Amino acid sequence: MTFRRITPEALRRTHANLLREHHELNKQMASVYLAVAVLNEIIGEEWVTRHILPGAKPNVLALDETDHLSMAISHTKIIDLAEVLYNLQQVEGVDTCVDRMRTGDIEASLAELALGRMLFIHGIEFKYVTPIMKKGHDYDIVVKLPNGLFACADAKCKIEGQEFSPTSVENTLRKGRKQFPEGEPSILFVKYPYAWDDDPESLAILRDVAMKFFRTTKRVVSVKYYVQPILQEGGDVRQRLGFKEFSNPVTRFGNDVDWRLFNTPNNLATTWLRIGNFPDGVRE
Repeated sequence: MTFRRITPEALRRTHANLLREHHELNKQMASVYLAVAVLNEIIGEEWVTRHILPGAKPNVLALDETDHLSMAISHTKIIDLAEVLYNLQQVEGVDTCVDRMRTGDIEASLAELALGRMLFIHGIEFKYVTPIMKKGHDYDIVVKLPNGLFACADAKCKIEGQEFSPTSVENTLRKGRKQFPEGEPSILFVKYPYAWDDDPESLAILRDVAMKFFRTTKRVVSVKYYVQPILQEGGDVRQRLGFKEFSNPVTRFGNDVDWRLFNTPNNLATTWLRIGNFPDGVRE
């Protein structure tokens, strides 16, 4: 199932219509309404009602109006999802990722979209892959490496609220390895809960888990952990993105190679079109 692409002009028109219909909206709430309109267009109104709006069944995106902070966090997540889908809508194969989200596979789809954002803002060429449900060929993304090679990549997600478990991460890496073809460089991206980010010991263990895993494979050239913490800064709630990259020292594609992708400047300010605080940041 495909979706209709949204142009900057259409976004401005929708925003103007919202302001005419809801005169009382401040800038932040106008952005929330606009984000919902974008999600209605891309994923579908029925999905938005079922998974996001008041009365939605519990999930990581469901609107939480318990208190001001909970509501601000929910609004941030809604706006962030709309921004990601708006910016990645021209990426080849993103329809596949959106279709998985429509079926209710929300956190895994969010992990794939967050990975797409990291690649996009660092100017890295990539495309989403349609799964064929065949062992050794069932990965999420093909990415162009700085050395000109193309790598198979897969995004794994540890569910928010899950307790830290090195064994669970090790199992995730081992299972992920089996999804890649034998003769091509492969990368595993693992999105971990932002609660783990507060524990320096956990981050050191994640590094050790990756290095231990590398001793079992020459196919996987890199493990990259990433996280999307939601932070309260003053009176604002914002979503951030962080990552750690580890290279396999011994691979079928060269030894002691630097397999990092994100050692170039982040171009978020110049390439990412913002829906939050619209219309600031939306360019032709």
